[in-house]
Amino acid sequence: MKNLNKKLAVVAGGVAVSAGAFAQASGVDVTAVTSSISSVTTSVVAVGGAVLAVSATVWGFRKIGGFLGR
Repeated sequence: MKNLNKKLAVVAGGVAVSAGAFAQASGVDVTAVTSSISSVTTSVVAVGGAVLAVSATVWGFRKIGGFLGR
């Protein structure tokens, strides 16, 4: 059990050191990536809405055809 505690302490120390190293890398400019994702999201929503509209129309015609006995 003592060996396990020692190993866990070493792992926890490594994680703490690693987190400190990543915290210093704050000089990254992400505005281009953010605007690119925003423009892609708009396109995906438009295409998804069109596919959903076509699917709903097909479903509606099938239901109406079922009600009419075709």
